[in-house]
Parts: sequence; structure tokens; C-alpha cells
Amino acid sequence: MARIARLVLCAVAFSLVLAPIGVGHAGPATDRHIGIDTAPNTTEQDTLTFNAATWVDLQRVTGADPGVDVDTRGNGRVFVDFPWGRIRPLTSITLPNIVARSLDRGDTFRTLFDESCPTSNSQPHCGDPGMGNSTLALSPDNDNVYLSGIVPGFGSMSASASSNAGDTWPAFNAVTVPGGMDRPWLLSPGGQTAYLEWANLALAASAGPDVQYATTQDGGASWNVDPIPKYRAGGATRLVMDRSAQSPARGTIYQVFEEFDPLAKDTPRVGIAVSTDGTKTFQTHHVGDDLACGGCGPGGVYRGFSLPWATVDTAGNLYAVWGTESGSDIVMSTSNISDPANDPTQGGKPGSTWSTPVRVSTGAAETAVVSNVVAGSPGNVAIVYYGTNGSGIPDTQPDNAEWHPFVAHSANALSSNPDFTQSVIDHRVVHTGGFCTDGMGTCPAGGTRGLRNWMRVGMDPDGRLYTTWSDDNNDGNRTGIRFAKQLTGPSLIAGKPPFNDPVPSSPMADPAGDATWPNRIGGGTNLPGADLTGVELDRAGANIRFKLSVGDAKRFEEAVNEVPSADRLLFVVRFETADQEYFAAYEYSRGGAVRAFTGRIDADDGVESNNFPNAINFAADDEARATVTGDTITIRQKLSAFGSPSRFLSVVGAALIGPSESNETRFKLLNTIDAARAFDHGL
Repeated sequence: MARIARLVLCAVAFSLVLAPIGVGHAGPATDRHIGIDTAPNTTEQDTLTFNAATWVDLQRVTGADPGVDVDTRGNGRVFVDFPWGRIRPLTSITLPNIVARSLDRGDTFRTLFDESCPTSNSQPHCGDPGMGNSTLALSPDNDNVYLSGIVPGFGSMSASASSNAGDTWPAFNAVTVPGGMDRPWLLSPGGQTAYLEWANLALAASAGPDVQYATTQDGGASWNVDPIPKYRAGGATRLVMDRSAQSPARGTIYQVFEEFDPLAKDTPRVGIAVSTDGTKTFQTHHVGDDLACGGCGPGGVYRGFSLPWATVDTAGNLYAVWGTESGSDIVMSTSNISDPANDPTQGGKPGSTWSTPVRVSTGAAETAVVSNVVAGSPGNVAIVYYGTNGSGIPDTQPDNAEWHPFVAHSANALSSNPDFTQSVIDHRVVHTGGFCTDGMGTCPAGGTRGLRNWMRVGMDPDGRLYTTWSDDNNDGNRTGIRFAKQLTGPSLIAGKPPFNDPVPSSPMADPAGDATWPNRIGGGTNLPGADLTGVELDRAGANIRFKLSVGDAKRFEEAVNEVPSADRLLFVVRFETADQEYFAAYEYSRGGAVRAFTGRIDADDGVESNNFPNAINFAADDEARATVTGDTITIRQKLSAFGSPSRFLSVVGAALIGPSESNETRFKLLNTIDAARAFDHGL
């Protein structure tokens, strides 16, 4: 009984705070890896550069594990989802899965919600799933968007679906199986079909196959549960599908997973499950060894798992990445579909034969965790991960350790000795100190769980990269979900020219007519009083001026009246310095009262609770002077109020409408009506 209880406990922790762990860099490189090429040609060149990071959601914090999905039809739609908030005990109601949508290729985001829900419940469905899990999938050939999360108590899975790209969410279903459900993943092959996968906790405890599937064939209106478990996985990641018209394995579905029983082996391995019949049956194959798992072996202390990830390129070749136990490194292995052992037209089995893993992370990312991968044309791959330049495991890095999100790019990843360039993604440190990988939340001194389990990377039809990650580098360690897209560097699609976009800067113009309510692609009423058309910063001696241009400054009241249960319109400029986050705000309240103020995002900025916040409330630290001249709002403040930095980073202007500060709750927050693209600004 003790063995079963411990495995179930591990599985529960896995669903909430899953993260990898490595061990110290002891001994020469050739001695600290199991079957891994430790000397790839990785150079630190910043070959790829990215836009200043934006906030996916301006108010929600304690978000984690974001996902990014890019519409492959080239319409500029980008979706980021994440499970939001942390409330314990584990069986209590938690905070929901959040979905934000961009209609302008990731320049700006607005949060989506079901308009039929109470106005205080701003989420894509009226239930309260969460539990540290969120998964989203787009149909490749229509506007269907599928979303799933675990309902508190692990007894069922929410399965929501939108048929109009997230405008509305009319379908909500509870998928239930005996034994409990953990860690969902979704995939849509197109049409009205989608697959939902999860781990059955009771089956995991019995040491048998524990992965189950459900299928919808009516766009999410109903789900048919397959009662037969398919394979055993210590922890699995996103389903991927070979969609290549040229691939001999077209239509094959893959899921990479941890191929081990955490109570039976000291070192887990990477496996992959392969289905050629739409998830009815699967074959499993071994991918690689040396997967990080802390103390998961007999007598070890449970410290968290590492999630391997996989992707498929435009010809059907597979790429798998993971963090190593023996080096805290990110490594990659490939499975070439042209290999007779993998090619089904030559009698092979897709995903059955893999290359020797090669080390990818290096130098400034000497210690690295939490990898993810996307591929374009054959051999063109991008791998993202968090890294720091210290030695040793992530958990015990010193207090001054600085973590960044990195991307490693290769154009010849299918070769036996691939070349990589490693580039920094963000423009500032996103985390300091230890990167805690303890799945049960018991972190070594100095380590925190703010960055959690993964960051993600996606790609548009032009081969441009889109990345999302977590950032908790501020005084209150408030974790925000960040996003940036590639500005310069090679495309992942062969034959496409490299990207060479200009760096966004002040003044930043924003299109007129896009401050719509409700937030719909093809509908909604534009609110001129909330229509942000430009953001500009300039310095005047010891002061800084924030200028926000709007469509019609005489129509503030009209904009507030248009949004149900709204009390105020808040124009915000949110930005960062090297180690803090700040804002400047102009507030118009119903009836005409106005004020201007600035502040720092810190331990005093929590909605409902400062000790355990799930959202910030833009609480005023300092009064500011403001004027409205024509359609331009100018906020003036002393530069010293922001620590007198030499540079503002990730400057984002936005118009938000919602409850007054005193009426805000974690379920009733301001709605972003319009926002401008992020930029950096030297002072």
C-alpha cells in the first residue's frame, strides 16, 4: 500500500507543479552523460533577436506553464493559454484556465471569455477547472478552438470548444472516468474532430497502462471516452501530428513521454507513443536515456520530473528534446522518416529509431531546464529553454544566479553533428536565485517555483518564431506570462528570406477602430473613448512624460457605459527596469472623477490578498500630474519614482475598463479593450 500511495502522490504533484531537475556538473563532459554527444557545434551569437516582451495579461499573476498556438492559415491569430492562480488544498476550487488571443501576429493580446457566464467569471467557460493544467488546440482547417483543464478533485476534465476562433464558447462538457484524471493534452486533425488525452491516476497506481483518450467528432459538443488504456507514461507532453503531404507517415500521431516507473528505476528514459489509426491503437518506442528525475529512484526523495517534448517537421521527421539528469543540459535526438526502420512504406515503424542525443545548451546556459521545440523544413529546428551560467543543479543556484529564456537554432539538425546558435530571447533577467524543480513545492533555501514547468515556442507559416514564458523578476515575485516574436534571423522554412524587422520604438502608433466590445473578430462596437491610437515617452529634465493618444477623449463616459458592470476606464503604461516592474495610469471613473498616479508592482499590489495574490490592482504609490489636451493624455512623473533607470523595457500602453479598485476581485478584473505593441525606450 505504501508503494501505491507514493506513486499517486507523485502523480498529483506532477499535475500541479511538474518540473525537471538535474545534478551537478561533476567530472569531465565525457563522463557525465549517458549515451550523449557532449560536444555539438553550439555558438552564442544572438543570431535570432526578438521583440520587447509583452504581457499576455496585464493583471493576472501566479500564472504558469503557458502554451502558444499559431493559426497555420496565415491570418495573424496567436493564442496563449495558461492555468491561473494557486489555491490549496488541492481538492478545493482553483482558478481557471485563461486564454488570450492576438489578431495582429502577437503584437497585442486580449483575454477571451464566455459572454454567457456571469460578468464576474471572465474565463472561456463557466466552470472552474484549473488544477495547474491547461491545454489548447486549434483546428488546422477551420475556426474551432478546443480547451481542456482538470476540474478540482481530479474526478473529471472540462472540455470546452469554440467554433468561431474564441469569440464565444458555447460548448462545455465534463469528461469523467473512474479513478481520477491528470494532465490533459489536445490535438485536432481538422474538421470537427479532436482528441483529448490524459493519465488515469488509479491505473498509474496499479502499474499498468494509464493513458486514456476521448474523441469528439462534432466540434466538442460531445466526447466519446475510449475505456481501453493505451500505454504507460510517467509523464507525457503535447500530442503532435505528421501533416506533411510528402511524408510516408502522414496522419501519424505522436506523444513523447517519460518511459519509467518512478519507484522502480533510478534513471528514467524518454519514450514515444505512435498511432497510425487516429488514437485507436499505439506502439511505443524508446527514444533516449538520462532524463532528469531528481530522487525518483528507490529510497530517493521526490523532487519533480522532467518533461520531454517532441515535434515533427514539414517532411515528417521527428525531433525530441529533454533535460538531462547527469548534466542539467538540454539535449536533442532525431528520428529521420527516410530511415527504412522508420518509413512505413519500406516496412519500418515511425518513431522507432533515433539518433544519438546531442547537447544543445551551452555557455550562458551552462545549467538549463524546461525545454520545448518546434521544427519547420527538414533540419530547421528551434529549441527554447531557461538557462543560467552557473554550474550545478537548478535548485541550488546562488541568490545572484540570473536566468534567461534562450533559443537554440539549427538548419542542419538532422545531421550527425548539427550546428546550433544560441540566442537570448528576453531583454532582461526573468528569474534570480535557485530554479526550484521540487514537484511538491518544498524548495531549497533561495529557490522559488515562479517559473514552474515549461516555456513554449511556436511558428507561423512564414517560419517566424513566437515564444511565451514566465517572469517573476520583481520585488513581489509576481509571476507574469510573457510573449515575444522573432524580429531578425533565419526563417524555419527553407527558401524564405531571413527576417529583418525594425526594432519597435517610441512613439508607438496603434490602429484606430480596434477598441471593440465585445471582443470579437468580426463584430463588437468600437469605443472611441477607449481607442488607444498611440503611446509616446520622453524625458524632460528630471521628469518623464507618458503620452497616450485616444480616438475621442470626450467619450470616456460612453466607453465605461458600454461594458457591463464597469465603473472606470484606466489608461495604463506598464513597463520594466532591470529588476522591477512599474506603471503609470490615468483613471476616469463613472461620473467624471479623474486621477493620475504611478506605482511599482510589488508585495502591496494584490487583489484580495497581498500575501498570496492572484492578480495585481495597480495600486497607487505616488500621485502624478496629468492633462488632457485634445485627444492626448499626458502623465508627468519624476524619473526618481521609478528608480532613475537609464532604460525602460517592455513598455506597453493599454486601455482597460472594469470595476473600481475597491470592487475588484480575482474573478472580477479589468478587461483590456485596446493595447499597443511593446517597445524598449532609452532615457
